[in-house]
Amino acid sequence: MFGAVATLEFTSLWGAPVTLQEGKELPQGLQNKLKLVLQGRLALAQSGALAMEHMEHTGAAEEARNARRRGQSRRQIQKGGVIYASEAREIMKRKEDRAVEKAERDLRRA
Repeated sequence: MFGAVATLEFTSLWGAPVTLQEGKELPQGLQNKLKLVLQGRLALAQSGALAMEHMEHTGAAEEARNARRRGQSRRQIQKGGVIYASEAREIMKRKEDRAVEKAERDLRRA
């Protein structure tokens, strides 16, 4: 499984220094432990990559949501309670009358 290794020095779990040299096979127990460590590191790397990808998607979604909010008008259209259809028609009629009067004034000035 793990073949030749260049010189590798580390401390064992019991604090004893261990040196591995090129051309020597790793002991089976150490191979098994090293395999577990490498598998764990691979799993951590993969979960970290997934977490980063999730954060990117979350950030993109948040920016899109904020852009939609900025695009919406927060203008208040009407104050003072309920407006009835008849009142709305009267308001629109007055607005149109004012627009016509203004247009007539502008024509007289020209």
